[in-house]
Amino acid sequence: MSQLDPLPINPSVTRVLLTYIRAAKYVDQSELEQKLCVICDELGVPPASLDEVVHHLNHTISFSGFKIDRCLDEVSNTLVYAFVNSSSISTQVDKTLSRFKLGELTSHQASRFQDIQRASRVDF
Repeated sequence: MSQLDPLPINPSVTRVLLTYIRAAKYVDQSELEQKLCVICDELGVPPASLDEVVHHLNHTISFSGFKIDRCLDEVSNTLVYAFVNSSSISTQVDKTLSRFKLGELTSHQASRFQDIQRASRVDF
């Protein structure tokens, strides 16, 4: 890896952040940056760039017909991140193409998210 290559994204960070975004449906950018710092801190990993994590997540979940979209809130004019279904064919996509299994997202990662939420000084 050269000096210009970014650090690899920790899979636990991406999974917990994805679980949070899926649960919230949309999150203000400043709030999501704060949550990402808490997640990295609780998992004991170096802080990650929100843009890099979202880019990595989008690359991974796009095969399942989903994406995390950056857009401006029409009322507050603030940047928000929204979890959206980008599949134009069907919501029933081939789950074998995704690294994230439904069981992981709904049980283990939800449990890990709850642990971080309880340990955090920041309210989720």
